[in-house]
Amino acid sequence: MEPYKLLIVDDFFVERECVKDIVEQSSLDVAIIGETSNGADALEFIRQVQPDFVLTDIEMPFMNGLQLAEHINRLYPSIHIIFFTFYHKFEYAKQAVQLGAASFIMKPIVEEEFLTELDRIIELRKRQQESEAEEYRLKQLLAESLPLMATKWTKELFMGLHKALDEKWLWDCVQYYRFPLQRGMYVVLAVEMNGVETCLSDMSIEQRELFKLRWEDWLAELLGSASFLWCETSEGQWAVLLSFNPEVESDQALEESYKTAEDIMVRFERENLSVSIGISEPIALLAEVDRKYEQAKRALRHKFHVGRGVMISASEVEETDALWEDDAGLLSVIRRDMQKLLFADDSPDAASYLENWFPANRILSQAAACNLCYAAALYGQQLISEWNEDLSSQFSASKLPWDKMLRFESLAEAKDWLIQYLLDARSFIQQRSVAQTVIIANKVKSLISERYAGTVTVKEISEELHYSPNYVNNVFKGETGETILEYLTRFRIEQAKKLLLETDRKIHDITLAVGYHHETYFRNVFRQYTGMSPKEYREKMGGSQNRGHIHAN
Repeated sequence: MEPYKLLIVDDFFVERECVKDIVEQSSLDVAIIGETSNGADALEFIRQVQPDFVLTDIEMPFMNGLQLAEHINRLYPSIHIIFFTFYHKFEYAKQAVQLGAASFIMKPIVEEEFLTELDRIIELRKRQQESEAEEYRLKQLLAESLPLMATKWTKELFMGLHKALDEKWLWDCVQYYRFPLQRGMYVVLAVEMNGVETCLSDMSIEQRELFKLRWEDWLAELLGSASFLWCETSEGQWAVLLSFNPEVESDQALEESYKTAEDIMVRFERENLSVSIGISEPIALLAEVDRKYEQAKRALRHKFHVGRGVMISASEVEETDALWEDDAGLLSVIRRDMQKLLFADDSPDAASYLENWFPANRILSQAAACNLCYAAALYGQQLISEWNEDLSSQFSASKLPWDKMLRFESLAEAKDWLIQYLLDARSFIQQRSVAQTVIIANKVKSLISERYAGTVTVKEISEELHYSPNYVNNVFKGETGETILEYLTRFRIEQAKKLLLETDRKIHDITLAVGYHHETYFRNVFRQYTGMSPKEYREKMGGSQNRGHIHAN
């Protein structure tokens, strides 16, 4: 880094030379770049080469130091001024301070005092430059972050996170972010792409992001000539704020909003895509945008009844979005029907049962229909779990009920899904035949035969077979008459009996060989099964075998 630049302004040649000698012989990070004898010449010099510091006398011809300081402060405010003079009257010092002097030094100059003061000024300049550099860095960062900040602010406006701010502050923000809005009437659109999950399900992350960018380009293209504000609120859903000048009446604003909504729908249709749009009532305050966005979303939810690919105005729909109330009678009917649908031998028709669940004389909101489907799926899961089965583990990811129910876009879709769910559940149960239990029991026996010498638990066996521990244990006991642990113990004892009779291995070694870690425990278990200790068994049964061999010979 280059040294700081110092300009000396004094009409006495000797004084200038004295300052030059002191500075040049010092180790301070400063270099003298010039000297003049009056303020007028100094100002011209500064115009051509701006120094960091100006050391100036006060009494000089043509233009004195105080006049020079006034010009410097007005034209070059970053330059630090140091006054030095023989005149130490209070008025000079007062004027110097008022003119922003960095320091005030008396003549004749004392070298040590002068260098100390100059060092202080240099450090002050360094801190100022560091502060300026940091401020510049932050401003650059702010400029780079401004688009993201604008998007975040827009989303928060629709979410109602700015409700505590007054209208003036909101408009200050609009102007700061340079949003193309007009003061006047506003209408909010809630735009939703139909079937977005199906559209994106087979795409990679990069393809999904590129597709979302195309949506945004289409919206920006359509709204480019309008005064608007918009953002993506979730995948495939957008909030749009249309603004109109004060001369536009509310009816006219609403009519223009219909036209814009229609243009959006047509543009998406050109790409073989479908959107539905909810339209709020007009408002006159930005602070009410979140409330009108909720109104537009409520209107949009009525596509559940009227179908997809439509425009729905908040003024045209009734508030019928109350959540489904838990009707104990209907829940009882659903549970009873689920029992028949899943386990009856005569395979009842699922569609006919749904007429009892979705009565024609009852208008269900989207939330109510989802709740009904949720109740049926939950009962199905509970009934199947009573048979020690887990339905969800057998379903593919696209058929899992809990997340699918949140994405129903029409009542017909909810009914179709529920029928398919019932058919899949019934098919799942029918596949669990008696032969399956035999296969499970044989697999358990095979695993025990392979691993009895080590640590074997029911949990490990069930995890390997992909069933719950209770289910595996119940199936095994139904086929063998023993629990898995009872069979494992008996199998180990049988292996121990063979080792006792066919080898001369020590009892301790046999204990470990059949999967026990403590010889005392093994002896106790062995006695429970045989009525003898391992040693007694070897002596008695081993002797019987020997006598049998001698007799046979």
